[in-house]
Amino acid sequence: MERDIMRNTSDPRVADLVRAGRIRVGLFLPLYTKDPVTGEPRGALGVGALAHEIARAIAERLGIEVELIGYPTPPAVVECLKADACDVGFMGIEPSRAAEVDFSPPVVQFKFTCLTTAGSSIRVIADADRPEIRIAAVRDHASTLALSRSQTGIRRDRRRCVRSVVH
Repeated sequence: MERDIMRNTSDPRVADLVRAGRIRVGLFLPLYTKDPVTGEPRGALGVGALAHEIARAIAERLGIEVELIGYPTPPAVVECLKADACDVGFMGIEPSRAAEVDFSPPVVQFKFTCLTTAGSSIRVIADADRPEIRIAAVRDHASTLALSRSQTGIRRDRRRCVRSVVH
């Protein structure tokens, strides 16, 4: 019965999804991995799995399929949404993106921190807010954008993806 209510809604966005028979979910690394056999994106552990499960639950209620679409970065997912090449994306609510896409209320909340080497003098985030400290961060990721708003004295080494930051 709940599926019929969802399918018969007057919301044109829901009607578009039902008519298309699928919900296209834009994910960025590291929210997905690629299936080693097919190369198709699939939800990764953590937030990626959560995003996939939320999309799957919506699709199930509507009686439609889920299509995961993988992108390298959050801005690429924003472009996907703007181009109507995907229906939903999961990313941090970031003021700089609000002019380009709409956000739902928050689904999850994360606290970010820094990884340091053993023996580092950095014990809290404020310890890293100095010009001589260089922080490697993922370019355009919500955590990096939040860091940019809160920390002023640090040098940032922005990289395209998580893998290039940690390697």
